[in-house]
Amino acid sequence: ARAGGVRSSPAAETQLDEVLTSLYNLDYAKSRRASRKLIELEPDNPFGYLFEAGVIWWQASQEYGLFKDTPTLQGLFEQDVEAGVRKSAAYIDSKDRQTRADGYFVSGMTLGARGQWSLMRGQWLDAYFAGRKAVKHLKKCVKLDEEYEDAYLGLGAFDYQTARLSGVARLGV
Repeated sequence: ARAGGVRSSPAAETQLDEVLTSLYNLDYAKSRRASRKLIELEPDNPFGYLFEAGVIWWQASQEYGLFKDTPTLQGLFEQDVEAGVRKSAAYIDSKDRQTRADGYFVSGMTLGARGQWSLMRGQWLDAYFAGRKAVKHLKKCVKLDEEYEDAYLGLGAFDYQTARLSGVARLGV
C-alpha cells in the first residue's frame, strides 16, 4: 500500500512494517497483534482494518480447517471488513485527491478480501458481487493516482480469479 501513499504516524508505520514482516514469515498471531496495535494507534485509519482482515484471510487460505473451528476469527474478519469499508468512506469524501485514492484503495481491497473469503467458502455469487464492487473502487483509485501500484495488484487478482471461473459464472464479469 505504500506505493499509493499510506500516510500514518511513525508509530503506525512501525506496526505496519511488523504486520508485513510477520505475515511473510507466516507468524499470523504476531501479524494480527501488529494489525490490532495499528488499529489502536489510529482507529479512524481504514488501513489497519484492511491489514487485519488480510492477515486473517491469508491464514484462513492456508489453514482453513482452523477457521471452521474458530468462528471468532471469522467474526473478527467480518467486523474488520465492515469497519474498513465504513472508515474508508470518510477518506473517499475528502477534498484531498491522495486521501480519496487511499479511501478507494482500502475499500476496494477490503471488498476484494471479502470476495476471496466468499470464494474460499464456495459462495460464488457473494464473491462475484464483492469483487465487482472492489474493482469499481480500485479503478477509481488508479484514476485518481495512476502510480498507485498496489491497486493494480487488486485488479490483477480479480482478473485472475474470474479467468478461472467457468464460462457460465463469467457471464456477468
